[in-house]
Amino acid sequence: MNGELDPKRVSQWLVELRGGQTALENKEEVRIGTDEPDARALVTKPLRVYRRLTVDTPPATAVDVQHHIDTEATAPIMLKRRRQAQMKNHVVEENVDKILKAGEI
Repeated sequence: MNGELDPKRVSQWLVELRGGQTALENKEEVRIGTDEPDARALVTKPLRVYRRLTVDTPPATAVDVQHHIDTEATAPIMLKRRRQAQMKNHVVEENVDKILKAGEI
């Protein structure tokens, strides 16, 4: 490590973190750019402790893609909402709210 982080303070913080003893389910998929055990521990320990923060976060992608549909001067088409059971409607509304808050749509 270089820069403003003091390696001793970061190591001490990692020791003081409570929880995080349970291994990540997909630890072989965690790519941090190095296989050095100390560097991996530096990243994976906070991921284990704070795993609840990323539960609803979609997986990151390395592809920088932007999508655009040219509708010219035409307004978007508004369709009638699909009829469905009341319970399903509640679940759909919760999921749409969650996706809106996450900024995905």
